[in-house]
Amino acid sequence: MTARVSLLIVACLLNLGCLAAADAQTRAKRPGVFHRGRFIGYAPAHLKATSLRPSTLNAEPSLETVKQAEFISETAEQPEVFSEDIAVPSVDDPFENSEVLEPIFDEAMDGHPVEWLAPTTWETSCLWGRAEFLLWWTRGMDVPPLATTSPAGTPMNQAGVLGQPGTTILFGGARLNNDVRPGGRFTLGKWLDGYQCQGLEATYLFLGSKASSFAASNNDFPILARPFFNVQNNAEDARRIAFPGEVSGTLDIQAESDFQAFEAQYRVAAMNVPGQRVDFLLGYRFGELEDRIGIREVTEALAGPIAGTTFDLVDDFDMRNTFHGGQLGIVFACQRDGCWTWEAMAKVALGNTKSRASVFGQTTTTTAGGGATTTQAGLLAQSTNVGTFEQSSFSTVTELDITAHRKLDCGISLSIGYSILYWSEVARAGDQIDLGINTSQIPPGMLTGSPRPAFPFDQTDFWALGLRLGVDYTY
Repeated sequence: MTARVSLLIVACLLNLGCLAAADAQTRAKRPGVFHRGRFIGYAPAHLKATSLRPSTLNAEPSLETVKQAEFISETAEQPEVFSEDIAVPSVDDPFENSEVLEPIFDEAMDGHPVEWLAPTTWETSCLWGRAEFLLWWTRGMDVPPLATTSPAGTPMNQAGVLGQPGTTILFGGARLNNDVRPGGRFTLGKWLDGYQCQGLEATYLFLGSKASSFAASNNDFPILARPFFNVQNNAEDARRIAFPGEVSGTLDIQAESDFQAFEAQYRVAAMNVPGQRVDFLLGYRFGELEDRIGIREVTEALAGPIAGTTFDLVDDFDMRNTFHGGQLGIVFACQRDGCWTWEAMAKVALGNTKSRASVFGQTTTTTAGGGATTTQAGLLAQSTNVGTFEQSSFSTVTELDITAHRKLDCGISLSIGYSILYWSEVARAGDQIDLGINTSQIPPGMLTGSPRPAFPFDQTDFWALGLRLGVDYTY
């Protein structure tokens, strides 16, 4: 009996020991604590299905529980891994509990300004246009003396001759067509992306035709002449248009200048931050400058064997310069107060200037009996320089602009600016007139001696500068 009781007691003690060991082992394999409603610790495999949260936290959770995976090794005992139950939004609706993500985003945004995350959008428009009224001054062309007069009583061999006492230059001997002239400039552009970082634009510019003219007759000046240098006599001389008792007639001179330009370019933003941007320009530029000087005289001999004979002379000098080249530029824009924008632009084009000159001369002689003959030569346009001449030169076109824009409503803004444009290696019509004449070839004579006048093909530069008033529209 005693032995049976002793055996039973031992069995019970062993049983209790095993249960205690098992319980201790279970507690050792899942150590951890609850902190702010979340279990931090190791979750054994056989307890994964069992909630480790207090029962009060298990009612209809709206968030899934993500636990760190266990890695099991066949050769080594699995080490105890501590994990934290992390509550994240449901995969099916990531924005269901956005309050969980807001602190994360707020913390990430604290050190990063908004403009670092994406380019700045200045406006939502993708098309823009600009129309500008120009009031520009241009460099005129140098023109030699083309008309002179002398006081009454001047001897005929001195009348209108340069360097003689009392001779006055009526037209020429100065730079013509350098006064202010109106014009226009039109720009059309399109952005290729929503952030206005890449775009295309085209611009056309023109200046109104500028003309200087002179018209006179024997009624205006009793002595009227066209001066030149007599190569045969090596002295100054003049062709008399009007002289009392000898010749009467009229003289008309017209000097004209025209300018236009076109450019097409690609625009890309190098910097685009709130209130400031820098753009690079790459494109093509075209320019055209045309000058013309036309001279016409009609005279009638009043004495001598040719009395009653009329002479109709025409001298015409037409010069056209055409530029084609590639263009590079930079634009800096600064916006203030949301209404005013200041813009500075610099562009330079490198290319070729082709100069083409056309010199024409003609004399129609009509005798008193009515017979007429025509010769392809005038006075300053003789057989030695008439015809067509061409020349090509490497040149540059540089433009500097500064503009202020005032933004209004409905995508409209007003602008005022100032521009400077410079074009190198151009040929002007006035520079191609040679006053040296070998009188032996004047119709109906034949040339003997030096072939003058010649065609010099002299080159100079051209510039234009002035104000711009414009209206901008964005769409």
